[in-house]
Amino acid sequence: MRHGILIALAALLIGCAGGYVTAQDMAAVQSGDDCEAVLDFLGDPRDVNVTRMENRERQQWVYCMDLECIDRGYVYAELDRSGCEISSVQF
Repeated sequence: MRHGILIALAALLIGCAGGYVTAQDMAAVQSGDDCEAVLDFLGDPRDVNVTRMENRERQQWVYCMDLECIDRGYVYAELDRSGCEISSVQF
């Protein structure tokens, strides 16, 4: 019985932990990376802030770096007619 409770608690914690990234994850993202590949690697961001300009769009992807989302990392993506690539990373 005790073993089953511990397994259930571990599964719950792992499920909750899926919403954040580590500093190592953020450090692996580089300027010039393809947006799709970065999203596949990091997962969906917590928030996306968008700035639209005449022929392009800049997105700021906000990632939580802990369970409480006190520490955050930011990935900046530039989108235009030719596609989407990462312009910078801040964490």
